[in-house]
Amino acid sequence: TGVTIALWDNTAPTVSSINRQTPVGASTNATSVIYRVTFSEAVSGVDTTDFTLTTTGTVSGNIASVSAASGTTMDVTVNSISGVGTLGLDLNAAATGIADIEGTAIAAGYTSGEVYTVDTTAPISSGSSSTRSTTTQPSQGTVVVIVNGNAEDAGKETKTTEDGKSTVTVEVNNTVIKSKIDEAIKNNTTGAGNVIQVPVSDTKSEVVKVELTGDIVKKLEENNFDVSIKKHNIEYIIPAEEFTISNIADNFGVKETELIDIKVEVKIIKLDASVIEKYNEVANANGAELVFPPVSFEVVAKTTKKDGSSEEVGINKFNNYVERVMEIPEGIDPSQITTGIVFSLDGTYSHVPTEVFQKDGKWYAKLNSLTNSNYSVIWNPITVRSVENHWAKDAVNDMAARLVIFDSEKFEPNKAITRADFAEYIVRALGLYREGSKHENNFKDVSSAGERTLAILIANEYGIINGYTDETFRPDQQITREEAMAMYQRAMKITKLTGSDTTRYQNYTDYETVSSWAKTYVKEVVSAHVFNGTGTTTISPKANLTYAEAAQAIKNLLVESKLINK
Repeated sequence: TGVTIALWDNTAPTVSSINRQTPVGASTNATSVIYRVTFSEAVSGVDTTDFTLTTTGTVSGNIASVSAASGTTMDVTVNSISGVGTLGLDLNAAATGIADIEGTAIAAGYTSGEVYTVDTTAPISSGSSSTRSTTTQPSQGTVVVIVNGNAEDAGKETKTTEDGKSTVTVEVNNTVIKSKIDEAIKNNTTGAGNVIQVPVSDTKSEVVKVELTGDIVKKLEENNFDVSIKKHNIEYIIPAEEFTISNIADNFGVKETELIDIKVEVKIIKLDASVIEKYNEVANANGAELVFPPVSFEVVAKTTKKDGSSEEVGINKFNNYVERVMEIPEGIDPSQITTGIVFSLDGTYSHVPTEVFQKDGKWYAKLNSLTNSNYSVIWNPITVRSVENHWAKDAVNDMAARLVIFDSEKFEPNKAITRADFAEYIVRALGLYREGSKHENNFKDVSSAGERTLAILIANEYGIINGYTDETFRPDQQITREEAMAMYQRAMKITKLTGSDTTRYQNYTDYETVSSWAKTYVKEVVSAHVFNGTGTTTISPKANLTYAEAAQAIKNLLVESKLINK
Protein backbone atom coordinates (compact mmCIF):
# COMPACT_ATOMS: atom_id res chain seq x y z
CA THR A 1 0.00 0.00 0.00
CA GLY A 2 1.08 3.56 -0.66
CA VAL A 3 1.76 6.16 1.98
CA THR A 4 0.58 9.78 1.66
CA ILE A 5 2.75 12.34 3.34
CA ALA A 6 1.33 15.82 4.02
CA LEU A 7 3.82 18.64 4.28
CA TRP A 8 2.90 21.59 6.58
CA ASP A 9 4.84 24.77 6.02
CA ASN A 10 3.56 26.61 9.17
CA THR A 11 4.00 29.89 7.29
CA ALA A 12 1.28 32.45 8.04
CA PRO A 13 -0.59 33.80 5.02
CA THR A 14 -0.37 37.49 4.12
CA VAL A 15 -2.07 39.97 1.81
CA SER A 16 0.11 41.01 -1.09
CA SER A 17 -2.21 43.63 -2.60
CA ILE A 18 -5.64 45.30 -2.54
CA ASN A 19 -6.34 46.77 -5.96
CA ARG A 20 -9.18 48.49 -7.76
CA GLN A 21 -11.10 45.88 -9.76
CA THR A 22 -14.38 47.43 -10.97
CA PRO A 23 -14.00 50.09 -12.18
CA VAL A 24 -10.25 49.91 -12.81
CA GLY A 25 -9.73 53.67 -13.10
CA ALA A 26 -8.63 55.75 -10.14
CA SER A 27 -11.57 58.20 -10.38
CA THR A 28 -15.22 57.23 -10.24
CA ASN A 29 -18.72 58.55 -9.67
CA ALA A 30 -20.09 55.03 -9.17
CA THR A 31 -22.12 54.19 -6.10
CA SER A 32 -20.70 50.64 -6.06
CA VAL A 33 -17.11 49.41 -6.56
CA ILE A 34 -15.19 46.14 -6.22
CA TYR A 35 -11.73 45.68 -4.69
CA ARG A 36 -9.58 42.62 -5.54
CA VAL A 37 -7.71 41.29 -2.47
CA THR A 38 -4.77 38.97 -3.24
CA PHE A 39 -3.40 36.59 -0.57
CA SER A 40 -0.03 34.78 -0.53
CA GLU A 41 -1.87 31.43 -0.51
CA ALA A 42 -5.37 29.99 -0.41
CA VAL A 43 -7.30 31.06 2.70
CA SER A 44 -10.70 30.62 4.32
CA GLY A 45 -12.79 32.50 6.88
CA VAL A 46 -12.88 35.77 4.96
CA ASP A 47 -15.99 37.94 5.48
CA THR A 48 -17.07 41.59 5.42
CA THR A 49 -16.17 42.22 9.07
CA ASP A 50 -12.50 41.60 8.28
CA PHE A 51 -12.22 44.88 6.35
CA THR A 52 -12.55 48.58 7.11
CA LEU A 53 -13.24 51.45 4.73
CA THR A 54 -10.89 54.43 4.87
CA THR A 55 -12.33 57.69 3.58
CA THR A 56 -11.60 61.39 3.28
CA GLY A 57 -13.90 64.32 2.58
CA THR A 58 -17.59 63.46 2.72
CA VAL A 59 -17.31 59.96 1.27
CA SER A 60 -19.15 57.08 2.91
CA GLY A 61 -20.07 53.56 1.87
CA ASN A 62 -20.96 50.06 3.04
CA ILE A 63 -18.96 46.83 2.70
CA ALA A 64 -21.67 44.62 1.22
CA SER A 65 -20.12 41.25 0.35
CA VAL A 66 -16.99 39.12 -0.11
CA SER A 67 -16.73 36.46 -2.83
CA ALA A 68 -13.91 34.17 -3.98
CA ALA A 69 -12.43 35.08 -7.37
CA SER A 70 -9.80 32.30 -7.31
CA GLY A 71 -7.94 30.23 -4.75
CA THR A 72 -5.85 33.17 -3.59
CA THR A 73 -8.03 36.19 -4.46
CA MET A 74 -11.22 37.63 -3.01
CA ASP A 75 -13.48 40.33 -4.41
CA VAL A 76 -14.90 42.80 -1.87
CA THR A 77 -17.96 44.78 -3.00
CA VAL A 78 -18.64 48.23 -1.54
CA ASN A 79 -22.14 49.66 -2.04
CA SER A 80 -24.08 52.83 -1.15
CA ILE A 81 -21.12 55.08 -1.93
CA SER A 82 -21.81 58.80 -1.70
CA GLY A 83 -19.94 62.06 -1.25
CA VAL A 84 -16.73 63.61 -2.54
CA GLY A 85 -13.23 62.52 -1.49
CA THR A 86 -11.26 59.27 -1.47
CA LEU A 87 -12.21 55.69 -0.65
CA GLY A 88 -9.88 52.86 0.34
CA LEU A 89 -10.14 49.36 1.77
CA ASP A 90 -7.95 48.03 4.60
CA LEU A 91 -7.63 44.53 6.03
CA ASN A 92 -8.00 44.64 9.81
CA ALA A 93 -4.85 43.83 11.81
CA ALA A 94 -6.39 41.41 14.30
CA ALA A 95 -9.31 39.09 15.08
CA THR A 96 -10.17 38.43 11.45
CA GLY A 97 -10.57 34.65 11.55
CA ILE A 98 -8.67 34.32 8.26
CA ALA A 99 -6.40 31.26 8.06
CA ASP A 100 -4.73 28.99 5.49
CA ILE A 101 -5.54 25.32 4.89
CA GLU A 102 -3.34 24.25 7.82
CA GLY A 103 -5.23 26.60 10.13
CA THR A 104 -2.41 29.11 10.48
CA ALA A 105 -3.89 32.56 11.10
CA ILE A 106 -3.04 35.47 8.85
CA ALA A 107 0.03 37.33 10.05
CA ALA A 108 -1.01 41.00 9.78
CA GLY A 109 -3.42 43.54 8.38
CA TYR A 110 -2.93 45.50 5.17
CA THR A 111 -3.26 49.26 4.73
CA SER A 112 -1.45 50.00 1.46
CA GLY A 113 -4.16 49.27 -1.08
CA GLU A 114 -5.23 51.36 -4.05
CA VAL A 115 -7.84 54.06 -3.45
CA TYR A 116 -10.61 55.55 -5.53
CA THR A 117 -11.11 59.27 -5.94
CA VAL A 118 -14.87 59.58 -5.56
CA ASP A 119 -17.33 62.23 -6.72
CA THR A 120 -20.89 60.88 -6.69
CA THR A 121 -22.56 64.21 -7.51
CA ALA A 122 -24.18 63.74 -10.89
CA PRO A 123 -23.13 66.02 -13.78
CA ILE A 124 -25.47 68.78 -14.91
CA SER A 125 -27.29 67.73 -18.06
CA SER A 126 -29.06 70.47 -19.99
CA GLY A 127 -32.68 69.60 -20.63
CA SER A 128 -32.48 66.25 -18.83
CA SER A 129 -34.12 65.06 -15.64
CA SER A 130 -30.84 64.23 -13.89
CA THR A 131 -30.04 66.25 -10.78
CA ARG A 132 -27.14 66.73 -8.45
CA SER A 133 -27.14 67.09 -4.69
CA THR A 134 -26.41 70.81 -4.90
CA THR A 135 -26.73 73.09 -7.93
CA THR A 136 -23.49 74.63 -9.17
CA GLN A 137 -24.98 78.00 -10.11
CA PRO A 138 -26.94 79.13 -7.04
CA SER A 139 -28.75 82.43 -6.86
CA GLN A 140 -27.85 84.80 -4.04
CA GLY A 141 -29.34 87.68 -2.09
CA THR A 142 -28.51 89.75 0.97
CA VAL A 143 -29.77 89.01 4.47
CA VAL A 144 -30.83 91.44 7.17
CA VAL A 145 -29.86 90.32 10.67
CA ILE A 146 -31.51 92.01 13.66
CA VAL A 147 -29.60 92.25 16.94
CA ASN A 148 -31.66 93.58 19.86
CA GLY A 149 -33.93 95.38 17.42
CA ASN A 150 -31.18 96.94 15.29
CA ALA A 151 -31.15 95.71 11.68
CA GLU A 152 -28.04 95.35 9.54
CA ASP A 153 -27.17 93.80 6.17
CA ALA A 154 -25.01 91.01 7.54
CA GLY A 155 -25.12 87.96 5.34
CA LYS A 156 -26.24 86.28 2.16
CA GLU A 157 -28.98 83.91 1.09
CA THR A 158 -28.03 81.20 -1.38
CA LYS A 159 -30.75 79.21 -3.14
CA THR A 160 -29.84 75.71 -4.28
CA THR A 161 -31.28 72.23 -4.62
CA GLU A 162 -30.04 69.67 -2.11
CA ASP A 163 -31.20 66.05 -2.02
CA GLY A 164 -34.05 66.96 -4.34
CA LYS A 165 -35.35 69.77 -2.10
CA SER A 166 -35.25 73.49 -2.83
CA THR A 167 -32.98 74.94 -0.17
CA VAL A 168 -32.08 78.42 0.97
CA THR A 169 -28.87 78.69 2.99
CA VAL A 170 -28.10 81.78 5.06
CA GLU A 171 -24.49 82.59 5.91
CA VAL A 172 -23.82 85.54 8.20
CA ASN A 173 -20.91 87.97 7.95
CA ASN A 174 -18.89 87.27 11.09
CA THR A 175 -17.20 90.65 11.20
CA VAL A 176 -20.47 92.56 11.01
CA ILE A 177 -22.24 90.24 13.46
CA LYS A 178 -19.48 90.46 16.06
CA SER A 179 -19.61 94.25 15.86
CA LYS A 180 -23.40 94.29 16.27
CA ILE A 181 -23.21 91.90 19.23
CA ASP A 182 -20.60 94.09 20.94
CA GLU A 183 -22.77 97.14 20.34
CA ALA A 184 -25.84 95.39 21.73
CA ILE A 185 -23.99 94.25 24.84
CA LYS A 186 -22.71 97.77 25.47
CA ASN A 187 -26.20 99.26 25.17
CA ASN A 188 -27.97 96.57 27.21
CA THR A 189 -26.60 97.09 30.70
CA THR A 190 -28.98 94.54 32.25
CA GLY A 191 -27.64 91.69 30.10
CA ALA A 192 -31.17 90.30 29.80
CA GLY A 193 -33.36 89.91 26.72
CA ASN A 194 -30.55 89.70 24.18
CA VAL A 195 -31.72 88.22 20.88
CA ILE A 196 -30.29 87.83 17.39
CA GLN A 197 -32.95 87.39 14.71
CA VAL A 198 -32.39 86.02 11.22
CA PRO A 199 -35.53 86.55 9.12
CA VAL A 200 -35.25 84.54 5.90
CA SER A 201 -36.81 86.42 2.99
CA ASP A 202 -37.28 83.32 0.84
CA THR A 203 -40.79 81.95 1.44
CA LYS A 204 -40.93 79.12 -1.11
CA SER A 205 -37.89 76.93 -0.43
CA GLU A 206 -38.61 73.59 1.22
CA VAL A 207 -35.54 73.81 3.47
CA VAL A 208 -34.26 76.84 5.37
CA LYS A 209 -30.73 76.47 6.69
CA VAL A 210 -29.02 79.18 8.76
CA GLU A 211 -25.30 78.71 9.36
CA LEU A 212 -23.40 80.15 12.33
CA THR A 213 -19.74 79.49 13.07
CA GLY A 214 -18.73 78.16 16.47
CA ASP A 215 -16.99 81.37 17.55
CA ILE A 216 -20.17 83.39 16.93
CA VAL A 217 -22.23 80.82 18.83
CA LYS A 218 -19.79 81.01 21.75
CA LYS A 219 -20.03 84.80 21.86
CA LEU A 220 -23.82 84.60 21.81
CA GLU A 221 -23.79 81.99 24.58
CA GLU A 222 -21.47 84.02 26.82
CA ASN A 223 -23.83 86.99 26.57
CA ASN A 224 -27.12 85.13 27.09
CA PHE A 225 -28.50 85.57 23.59
CA ASP A 226 -31.46 83.78 22.10
CA VAL A 227 -31.16 82.83 18.43
CA SER A 228 -34.31 83.34 16.36
CA ILE A 229 -34.72 81.90 12.86
CA LYS A 230 -37.88 83.04 11.06
CA LYS A 231 -39.19 81.48 7.87
CA HIS A 232 -42.42 83.03 6.62
CA ASN A 233 -45.00 81.81 9.18
CA ILE A 234 -42.66 79.80 11.43
CA GLU A 235 -40.14 81.00 14.01
CA TYR A 236 -37.62 78.81 15.82
CA ILE A 237 -36.12 80.32 19.00
CA ILE A 238 -33.18 78.65 20.75
CA PRO A 239 -31.11 79.97 23.68
CA ALA A 240 -27.51 80.04 22.43
CA GLU A 241 -26.38 78.01 25.45
CA GLU A 242 -28.41 75.06 24.12
CA PHE A 243 -25.93 74.60 21.27
CA THR A 244 -23.39 73.51 23.95
CA ILE A 245 -20.61 74.58 21.62
CA SER A 246 -17.77 73.81 24.05
CA ASN A 247 -18.95 70.22 24.46
CA ILE A 248 -19.22 69.84 20.70
CA ALA A 249 -15.70 71.22 20.28
CA ASP A 250 -14.41 68.67 22.79
CA ASN A 251 -16.13 65.86 20.90
CA PHE A 252 -14.69 67.06 17.61
CA GLY A 253 -11.23 67.63 19.07
CA VAL A 254 -11.41 71.32 18.13
CA LYS A 255 -9.61 73.86 20.33
CA GLU A 256 -11.55 76.76 21.87
CA THR A 257 -9.33 79.11 19.85
CA GLU A 258 -10.44 77.41 16.63
CA LEU A 259 -14.22 77.41 17.09
CA ILE A 260 -14.57 79.13 13.73
CA ASP A 261 -13.85 75.69 12.25
CA ILE A 262 -17.22 74.45 13.55
CA LYS A 263 -20.38 75.27 11.63
CA VAL A 264 -23.77 75.08 13.36
CA GLU A 265 -26.74 74.66 11.03
CA VAL A 266 -30.28 75.45 12.20
CA LYS A 267 -32.88 74.00 9.84
CA ILE A 268 -36.61 74.37 9.30
CA ILE A 269 -37.78 71.71 6.85
CA LYS A 270 -41.03 71.22 4.95
CA LEU A 271 -41.92 67.55 5.10
CA ASP A 272 -42.71 65.43 2.06
CA ALA A 273 -46.37 65.13 1.09
CA SER A 274 -46.31 61.38 1.78
CA VAL A 275 -45.16 61.97 5.37
CA ILE A 276 -47.80 64.63 5.95
CA GLU A 277 -50.46 62.29 4.56
CA LYS A 278 -49.37 59.57 6.98
CA TYR A 279 -49.48 61.99 9.93
CA ASN A 280 -52.97 63.14 8.91
CA GLU A 281 -54.17 59.55 8.83
CA VAL A 282 -52.79 58.88 12.32
CA ALA A 283 -54.36 62.06 13.73
CA ASN A 284 -57.75 61.37 12.13
CA ALA A 285 -57.71 57.79 13.42
CA ASN A 286 -57.38 59.22 16.93
CA GLY A 287 -60.21 61.72 16.48
CA ALA A 288 -57.91 64.73 16.03
CA GLU A 289 -57.32 67.15 13.18
CA LEU A 290 -54.02 68.68 12.10
CA VAL A 291 -54.40 72.46 12.02
CA PHE A 292 -50.87 73.27 10.80
CA PRO A 293 -48.82 71.24 8.29
CA PRO A 294 -46.17 69.23 10.19
CA VAL A 295 -42.70 70.80 10.11
CA SER A 296 -39.28 69.37 10.95
CA PHE A 297 -36.73 71.23 13.08
CA GLU A 298 -33.06 70.23 13.13
CA VAL A 299 -29.77 71.50 14.54
CA VAL A 300 -26.53 70.01 13.25
CA ALA A 301 -22.91 70.86 14.10
CA LYS A 302 -20.22 70.09 11.51
CA THR A 303 -16.48 70.39 11.14
CA THR A 304 -13.88 69.52 8.52
CA LYS A 305 -10.62 68.18 9.91
CA LYS A 306 -7.13 68.91 8.68
CA ASP A 307 -6.95 65.57 6.85
CA GLY A 308 -10.02 66.52 4.82
CA SER A 309 -12.40 64.20 6.67
CA SER A 310 -15.63 65.60 8.03
CA GLU A 311 -17.61 64.97 11.18
CA GLU A 312 -21.07 66.03 12.26
CA VAL A 313 -23.40 65.58 15.22
CA GLY A 314 -27.08 66.33 15.67
CA ILE A 315 -28.21 68.48 18.60
CA ASN A 316 -31.53 66.87 19.45
CA LYS A 317 -32.02 67.32 23.19
CA PHE A 318 -32.06 70.54 25.22
CA ASN A 319 -31.77 71.48 28.89
CA ASN A 320 -34.32 74.29 28.57
CA TYR A 321 -37.53 74.55 26.60
CA VAL A 322 -37.00 75.93 23.11
CA GLU A 323 -39.81 77.69 21.28
CA ARG A 324 -41.35 77.02 17.91
CA VAL A 325 -43.91 79.66 16.96
CA MET A 326 -46.39 78.83 14.20
CA GLU A 327 -48.71 81.45 12.71
CA ILE A 328 -52.25 80.10 12.67
CA PRO A 329 -53.58 80.13 9.08
CA GLU A 330 -56.37 82.55 8.20
CA GLY A 331 -59.78 80.97 8.46
CA ILE A 332 -58.78 78.82 11.45
CA ASP A 333 -60.59 79.66 14.68
CA PRO A 334 -57.83 80.11 17.32
CA SER A 335 -60.16 78.61 19.92
CA GLN A 336 -59.86 75.36 17.96
CA ILE A 337 -56.16 75.07 18.70
CA THR A 338 -55.90 72.37 21.36
CA THR A 339 -52.17 71.70 21.61
CA GLY A 340 -48.93 71.29 19.78
CA ILE A 341 -47.69 67.77 19.14
CA VAL A 342 -44.40 66.06 18.44
CA PHE A 343 -44.19 62.98 16.24
CA SER A 344 -42.23 59.90 17.26
CA LEU A 345 -40.28 57.79 14.78
CA ASP A 346 -43.16 55.33 14.45
CA GLY A 347 -45.59 58.08 13.40
CA THR A 348 -47.42 58.30 16.74
CA TYR A 349 -47.59 61.67 18.46
CA SER A 350 -47.71 63.19 21.91
CA HIS A 351 -48.36 66.54 23.58
CA VAL A 352 -45.88 69.39 23.90
CA PRO A 353 -46.85 72.38 26.09
CA THR A 354 -48.43 74.98 23.81
CA GLU A 355 -49.59 78.55 24.32
CA VAL A 356 -51.91 80.35 21.87
CA PHE A 357 -51.55 84.14 21.69
CA GLN A 358 -52.41 87.12 19.52
CA LYS A 359 -49.95 89.72 18.26
CA ASP A 360 -50.48 92.53 15.76
CA GLY A 361 -53.85 91.12 14.75
CA LYS A 362 -52.54 87.61 14.05
CA TRP A 363 -52.84 84.44 16.10
CA TYR A 364 -49.93 82.17 16.91
CA ALA A 365 -49.26 78.85 18.62
CA LYS A 366 -46.04 78.69 20.66
CA LEU A 367 -44.81 75.12 21.09
CA ASN A 368 -42.38 74.52 23.96
CA SER A 369 -40.21 71.42 23.73
CA LEU A 370 -36.98 69.90 25.02
CA THR A 371 -36.15 68.04 21.80
CA ASN A 372 -35.94 68.38 18.04
CA SER A 373 -38.26 66.42 15.76
CA ASN A 374 -41.35 66.91 13.58
CA TYR A 375 -44.07 69.16 15.04
CA SER A 376 -47.63 70.23 14.31
CA VAL A 377 -50.74 71.62 16.01
CA ILE A 378 -54.03 69.76 16.50
CA TRP A 379 -57.71 70.34 17.27
CA ASN A 380 -58.66 67.59 19.70
CA PRO A 381 -61.73 68.43 21.83
CA ILE A 382 -62.48 65.87 24.55
CA THR A 383 -65.20 65.86 27.18
CA VAL A 384 -64.64 63.56 30.14
CA ARG A 385 -68.08 62.43 31.24
CA SER A 386 -67.08 61.50 34.79
CA VAL A 387 -66.27 65.13 35.68
CA GLU A 388 -69.38 66.79 34.26
CA ASN A 389 -70.30 68.16 37.69
CA HIS A 390 -66.86 67.98 39.30
CA TRP A 391 -64.83 70.91 40.64
CA ALA A 392 -61.88 69.84 38.42
CA LYS A 393 -63.96 69.64 35.21
CA ASP A 394 -62.08 72.32 33.25
CA ALA A 395 -58.62 71.07 34.17
CA VAL A 396 -59.46 67.43 33.48
CA ASN A 397 -61.04 68.16 30.08
CA ASP A 398 -58.08 70.37 29.16
CA MET A 399 -55.51 67.75 30.15
CA ALA A 400 -57.43 65.03 28.30
CA ALA A 401 -57.60 67.14 25.14
CA ARG A 402 -53.87 67.81 25.45
CA LEU A 403 -53.21 64.04 25.47
CA VAL A 404 -52.02 64.08 29.10
CA ILE A 405 -54.90 62.01 30.48
CA PHE A 406 -55.21 58.67 28.71
CA ASP A 407 -58.28 56.40 28.74
CA SER A 408 -60.53 59.36 29.53
CA GLU A 409 -63.59 57.10 29.42
CA LYS A 410 -62.24 55.27 32.47
CA PHE A 411 -61.17 58.39 34.38
CA GLU A 412 -62.17 58.28 38.07
CA PRO A 413 -61.56 61.76 39.50
CA ASN A 414 -61.82 60.92 43.20
CA LYS A 415 -59.77 57.74 43.11
CA ALA A 416 -56.22 57.79 44.54
CA ILE A 417 -53.66 57.96 41.73
CA THR A 418 -50.89 55.35 41.45
CA ARG A 419 -47.21 56.08 41.02
CA ALA A 420 -47.29 54.59 37.51
CA ASP A 421 -50.22 56.71 36.35
CA PHE A 422 -48.73 59.84 37.92
CA ALA A 423 -45.51 59.17 36.00
CA GLU A 424 -47.53 58.93 32.79
CA TYR A 425 -49.38 62.19 33.48
CA ILE A 426 -46.34 64.27 34.39
CA VAL A 427 -44.12 62.97 31.57
CA ARG A 428 -46.81 63.58 28.96
CA ALA A 429 -47.64 67.01 30.41
CA LEU A 430 -44.03 68.21 30.23
CA GLY A 431 -43.69 67.01 26.63
CA LEU A 432 -41.08 64.39 27.54
CA TYR A 433 -42.99 61.36 26.26
CA ARG A 434 -41.60 59.76 23.09
CA GLU A 435 -42.96 56.45 21.84
CA GLY A 436 -40.13 54.13 20.88
CA SER A 437 -37.42 55.94 22.85
CA LYS A 438 -34.95 53.74 24.73
CA HIS A 439 -34.31 54.08 28.47
CA GLU A 440 -32.49 51.92 31.00
CA ASN A 441 -34.71 49.90 33.33
CA ASN A 442 -33.14 49.29 36.75
CA PHE A 443 -36.37 48.42 38.57
CA LYS A 444 -37.03 44.82 39.57
CA ASP A 445 -40.80 45.30 39.61
CA VAL A 446 -41.22 47.18 36.32
CA SER A 447 -41.75 44.98 33.28
CA SER A 448 -39.93 46.08 30.14
CA ALA A 449 -43.17 45.48 28.24
CA GLY A 450 -45.45 47.17 30.78
CA GLU A 451 -48.10 49.67 29.68
CA ARG A 452 -46.63 52.48 31.81
CA THR A 453 -42.98 51.42 31.63
CA LEU A 454 -41.83 54.09 29.19
CA ALA A 455 -43.29 56.91 31.27
CA ILE A 456 -41.88 55.44 34.49
CA LEU A 457 -38.37 55.27 33.05
CA ILE A 458 -38.54 58.79 31.61
CA ALA A 459 -39.86 60.22 34.89
CA ASN A 460 -37.05 58.48 36.75
CA GLU A 461 -34.43 59.59 34.21
CA TYR A 462 -35.45 63.23 34.68
CA GLY A 463 -35.41 62.82 38.47
CA ILE A 464 -39.13 63.48 38.95
CA ILE A 465 -39.97 60.16 40.61
CA ASN A 466 -37.28 58.14 42.35
CA GLY A 467 -37.19 54.44 43.04
CA TYR A 468 -36.64 52.75 46.39
CA THR A 469 -33.43 51.41 47.92
CA ASP A 470 -34.51 47.83 47.21
CA GLU A 471 -34.44 48.61 43.45
CA THR A 472 -38.22 48.70 43.17
CA PHE A 473 -40.50 51.41 41.80
CA ARG A 474 -43.79 50.14 43.24
CA PRO A 475 -45.90 51.29 40.27
CA ASP A 476 -49.27 50.40 41.82
CA GLN A 477 -48.59 52.17 45.11
CA GLN A 478 -50.68 55.25 45.87
CA ILE A 479 -49.12 58.68 46.48
CA THR A 480 -49.64 60.95 49.46
CA ARG A 481 -50.11 64.63 48.81
CA GLU A 482 -46.75 65.51 50.38
CA GLU A 483 -45.04 62.89 48.20
CA ALA A 484 -46.76 64.42 45.18
CA MET A 485 -45.57 67.89 46.13
CA ALA A 486 -41.99 66.63 46.16
CA MET A 487 -42.51 65.29 42.64
CA TYR A 488 -44.07 68.55 41.41
CA GLN A 489 -41.16 70.50 42.86
CA ARG A 490 -38.73 68.37 40.84
CA ALA A 491 -40.86 69.01 37.76
CA MET A 492 -40.62 72.75 38.51
CA LYS A 493 -36.85 72.46 38.09
CA ILE A 494 -37.40 71.24 34.53
CA THR A 495 -39.73 74.15 33.69
CA LYS A 496 -37.47 76.59 35.61
CA LEU A 497 -40.42 77.73 37.74
CA THR A 498 -39.83 79.40 41.10
CA GLY A 499 -42.48 80.62 43.51
CA SER A 500 -42.83 84.17 44.80
CA ASP A 501 -45.68 83.78 47.31
CA THR A 502 -43.22 82.59 49.94
CA THR A 503 -45.51 82.88 52.98
CA ARG A 504 -48.54 81.17 51.42
CA TYR A 505 -47.84 77.90 53.25
CA GLN A 506 -48.64 79.69 56.51
CA ASN A 507 -52.31 79.79 55.46
CA TYR A 508 -52.54 76.07 56.15
CA THR A 509 -52.99 75.27 59.84
CA ASP A 510 -51.92 71.65 59.36
CA TYR A 511 -48.56 72.56 57.77
CA GLU A 512 -46.81 71.36 60.94
CA THR A 513 -48.00 67.83 60.17
CA VAL A 514 -45.93 67.80 56.98
CA SER A 515 -43.02 65.36 57.27
CA SER A 516 -39.70 67.09 57.90
CA TRP A 517 -38.19 65.75 54.66
CA ALA A 518 -41.09 67.23 52.64
CA LYS A 519 -41.40 70.72 54.13
CA THR A 520 -39.12 72.45 51.63
CA TYR A 521 -40.95 70.83 48.71
CA VAL A 522 -44.34 71.80 50.10
CA LYS A 523 -43.29 75.42 50.62
CA GLU A 524 -41.99 75.73 47.05
CA VAL A 525 -44.97 74.22 45.20
CA VAL A 526 -47.44 76.14 47.34
CA SER A 527 -45.43 79.34 46.84
CA ALA A 528 -45.62 78.84 43.05
CA HIS A 529 -49.40 78.20 43.19
CA VAL A 530 -48.88 74.79 41.62
CA PHE A 531 -50.51 73.01 44.55
CA ASN A 532 -53.55 74.06 46.55
CA GLY A 533 -55.01 72.89 49.82
CA THR A 534 -57.98 70.61 50.29
CA GLY A 535 -59.60 73.63 51.91
CA THR A 536 -58.68 77.24 52.56
CA THR A 537 -56.77 76.31 55.73
CA THR A 538 -55.78 72.65 55.20
CA ILE A 539 -53.09 71.10 53.00
CA SER A 540 -53.77 67.48 54.10
CA PRO A 541 -50.20 66.21 53.52
CA LYS A 542 -50.88 62.60 54.55
CA ALA A 543 -54.00 62.13 52.41
CA ASN A 544 -53.69 60.32 49.10
CA LEU A 545 -53.54 62.41 45.91
CA THR A 546 -56.56 61.88 43.65
CA TYR A 547 -56.58 61.75 39.86
CA ALA A 548 -58.51 65.03 39.73
CA GLU A 549 -56.05 66.75 42.07
CA ALA A 550 -53.15 65.46 39.98
CA ALA A 551 -54.68 66.87 36.78
CA GLN A 552 -55.37 70.26 38.37
CA ALA A 553 -51.85 70.58 39.78
CA ILE A 554 -50.33 69.58 36.43
CA LYS A 555 -52.32 72.28 34.68
CA ASN A 556 -51.26 74.78 37.36
CA LEU A 557 -47.62 73.80 36.80
CA LEU A 558 -47.84 74.40 33.04
CA VAL A 559 -49.77 77.66 33.41
CA GLU A 560 -47.50 79.12 36.09
CA SER A 561 -44.47 78.10 34.00
CA LYS A 562 -46.03 80.07 31.11
CA LEU A 563 -45.99 76.98 28.89
CA ILE A 564 -49.76 76.90 28.23
CA ASN A 565 -52.71 79.28 28.45
CA LYS A 566 -54.75 79.67 31.62
